[in-house]
Amino acid sequence: MDFICRKIDNKKIQEIKEKYGHSIFISCGKSAQLEKITIRNFKGTVFTTSGIDVENRDGVVVKLQLDILDTQSYIGASEFVITKAGWVTIAECICNKTKMILLERDGVLEDTHIINELKKKSNAKSIKFEELIELDYLKIKF
Repeated sequence: MDFICRKIDNKKIQEIKEKYGHSIFISCGKSAQLEKITIRNFKGTVFTTSGIDVENRDGVVVKLQLDILDTQSYIGASEFVITKAGWVTIAECICNKTKMILLERDGVLEDTHIINELKKKSNAKSIKFEELIELDYLKIKF
């Protein structure tokens, strides 16, 4: 199966890398049942979308605007993405060759199936929402 996504602009990705340095991307949406995600031991930039509060204790957090039209560029500029198993974000990760940490949601069979298949075929792993409360960058292994 092939994946498609919005146009990947390598120049824009490079500009983001130059401006923000080392980065990760977190997009949990409003379905996350967490008040806050705390990232430890990451001195880079965390890009985040609406729906959840993120604290990067050792670096910077950049909240992307709701009307941003090129999240695929921020995904492409990031070392990895933490997200739900939604088709659009997954496609953007795959097309950008960006690693994924996918959020397990109990009882959501579609997500479970997608996550299991991506673990077999792509550079993906999964975690439970609860593990995001306090995430240590140094313990993330791909």
